[in-house]
Amino acid sequence: MIEAAFAVPGDLETVTGGYLYEKRLLHGLRDAGTPTELIRLGGSFPDPTPDDHAQAAAALAAVPPDRPLIVDGFVFGSLSPEALAAIAAPVVGMVHHPLALEEGLTAERRRYLFETERANLRRA
Repeated sequence: MIEAAFAVPGDLETVTGGYLYEKRLLHGLRDAGTPTELIRLGGSFPDPTPDDHAQAAAALAAVPPDRPLIVDGFVFGSLSPEALAAIAAPVVGMVHHPLALEEGLTAERRRYLFETERANLRRA
């Protein structure tokens, strides 16, 4: 039986459309017979603190190589390409829309998110 892992930042019980969708996906996988581990990550994504980034990188790198890993778009689009490259598991980026299109970003942050997400999409 294939097992999966699902990495989500913050509290999955938060009432937003994104978290409700992720919660339904997690329960749907489990209900369909796919044991799915929830990997809870720090809530600062898509602008992770250094500690949250390091914790996420370590947690995701620890996923076994035979376990598909679904990564929330806030994490997928802002995790450094080096951290993503250290993951041995097959990665599924759950991208809702490009993070660089978010409102209120500085030009520097927009450029960073665009380049990071583009590099990470090559890995997924």
